[in-house]
Amino acid sequence: MQVYSGNSSWITAAQIKAQSDAMHTSLQSHGYNYINVDAGWNGSIDGYGRPVPSSTLYPNGITAGCLLFP
Repeated sequence: MQVYSGNSSWITAAQIKAQSDAMHTSLQSHGYNYINVDAGWNGSIDGYGRPVPSSTLYPNGITAGCLLFP
């Protein structure tokens, strides 16, 4: 799934979770273990110039390794 849906919106946490679940069911046995979100996740910049996750798209935030499979 592309991070930009084409209807003026970026991918949400719920969409990433759905893609993760589908990947786990169908593709993990073939060696797929990671989902990368490389764009569209940030909503602002902190005082140190680092991107901060969008609180609208990711109300619970994003933590390192949050989408890794065991």
